Amino acid sequence: MMTPERREPVRTLLTFDVWKLHFRKDCELQNKLMGFNALGDDVLRVLWQSGLEPSVTALTNGSVR
Repeated sequence: MMTPERREPVRTLLTFDVWKLHFRKDCELQNKLMGFNALGDDVLRVLWQSGLEPSVTALTNGSVR
């Protein structure tokens, strides 16, 4: 059985709370606030730790740093 790959969190200049605020604002601007609210903090934290830019476009394109 293979062990799952462990990745170090990507260092970001934004704290989680600031990143979440930017992402929420982008979701609001794109009329995706219901989707944002459905994600929950656990999922948002994983996206933040992966280095995802706080935007709907980055999420849909799978763009991580």
